[in-house]
Amino acid sequence: MGFLHKAFLLLFILSLATLPCFVFCRKSHGRRRLFQNLQPLEGSRLGETVTGLHKLKHYLARFGYLANAHIATGPGEDDHFDDHLESALKLYQTTFSLNVSGVVDAATLDLMMEPRCGVPDFFNGSVPGIGPRWAILPGRPKWPADKQSHLKWGWLQPNFPFYFAEPSVIFAIQKWAYVTGFFFIEVPFEQHKGADIKVGFFKGAHGDYESFDGPEGILAHAMFPTSAFVHFDIEENWSVYKSDDSVDFISIALHELGHALGLAHSKVKEAVMYPKFGYGEQKRELTQDDIDGIKNLYP
Repeated sequence: MGFLHKAFLLLFILSLATLPCFVFCRKSHGRRRLFQNLQPLEGSRLGETVTGLHKLKHYLARFGYLANAHIATGPGEDDHFDDHLESALKLYQTTFSLNVSGVVDAATLDLMMEPRCGVPDFFNGSVPGIGPRWAILPGRPKWPADKQSHLKWGWLQPNFPFYFAEPSVIFAIQKWAYVTGFFFIEVPFEQHKGADIKVGFFKGAHGDYESFDGPEGILAHAMFPTSAFVHFDIEENWSVYKSDDSVDFISIALHELGHALGLAHSKVKEAVMYPKFGYGEQKRELTQDDIDGIKNLYP
């Protein structure tokens, strides 16, 4: 696809996305949320044994709030609300400015059931990957100076499942390029093994650190410099139209590319690097929080 064709297609996509909502938006009728299985745990607290509590433990471990070593495997033990679970739950509540009660309350469950990025907020149960504002990934991974003039990216598949995928990623890349001075070069599929950032669509287990889980759970995830990738869950309802029943592909591409450059999550809800993302939401412009973070990493 030539450059002019890509540019025209992107302008067309963005013009469609700005049409009045009544053209494209549909109301959600009791839409399923992947983490809905946590709902019956409301009210659980320290000292109790509640059927299904192991699901909460695995959720908190998945995003770094609870160390895997603290998930019991014995009969019945995995559904016991112990001190480790209470500490992990309080850390989650503190992180998202909830009531820090250590009790599985409705507000905590509501937030847990929201779709989100698959990159953890903490690593090994303690190392932060989220900041009160912008944050840098643990170990401060970044691209060396010689890469900033020719950072290569490419697709892991020769054909895109969505017509808007390539121009949308180019749009997101240019947003980061503008505030960093990076020069990004797209390589053809035949040369994708030599790309610095590899981009693709996958479903379920696909050979990296985390399986995808279908619609409305983990939307996408990324790996950091200098072996970066960006993976999107192909089973999500992706779109570039503003719709209550779809996820904005451009917004998620912008977020995941932030990880591929070295940014962690931010607690600022308006920021592109905030880890949660709702259906019908759009974040297509970097906020000052995002810009401050990337400029700290690449002055």
